[in-house]
Amino acid sequence: VREKLVQALMEKHDVKVVLARPDRRVKFTLPDEWPRRGSESAPIRVVEFGSYLCPFCRVLQEGLSSLRKDADVQVAFVDLTPRPQGSQWTTEHLVECAAKQGKRWEVHDALYKGGKGIGTSDQELESFASGVGIYGERLRRCLKETGSQPAQGPRLATSLGVASTPVVLVNERVLLGVQSREQLQNAIREERVRLGLTKEPM
Repeated sequence: VREKLVQALMEKHDVKVVLARPDRRVKFTLPDEWPRRGSESAPIRVVEFGSYLCPFCRVLQEGLSSLRKDADVQVAFVDLTPRPQGSQWTTEHLVECAAKQGKRWEVHDALYKGGKGIGTSDQELESFASGVGIYGERLRRCLKETGSQPAQGPRLATSLGVASTPVVLVNERVLLGVQSREQLQNAIREERVRLGLTKEPM
C-alpha cells in the first residue's frame, strides 16, 4: 500500500529518481534546548527536516512513529514549512505556542494529519485550537507576541545546506527523500552496530 502511495505521489508531482541516493555524513549538533521525543540520553538521534505541507513528509511519518518506541532513539523535528500567506507567524511559532499549553506534539501531529496548512484568521485559529484541545485566545495572544521572532528551523537547515524536504539525519548519517519504515529501521540497526550497541549479525 505504501509503495503504491509513494508511486502515486511521485507521478502526481513529476518526481523522477535518476541516481542512487548517496550515503553521506555531516557533523551536526542539535541545540540542547531543541524539543525531541524520547530520552535525551538516547544514543541515536533522528532529526527530520520537514514541512507540514510536504506530501512525502507525511508518508515518512509512519516510519518515524515506529522509531519512537525504541529506547535507544530520540526523534526531533526541524520545521521548514513556508510561512502562511499574509501571516506574521510560522507553524514553528504555532507549535511553540501550543507547547506553552502542554500540547506541542499533539499540534505537530495534527498539522501533519491535516496536510493543507492552517488558516490565519481568528476564527480559523479558534477552530484549530478547539480541535486539538488548547485555548484559542491564549494561542492568538502568544502568536502576536512571538510571531515577529525569526523562525529557527530555516536557519538550522541553511547551516547544513538542507534545501529540500524531507531530509532525515540518523546521528551524522544523511538520508535524502522519503524513507520507508524498513529503510529507517535498517538505518537504526546499522547505527547500533556502528556505535557498538549491538553486534553485526553473522
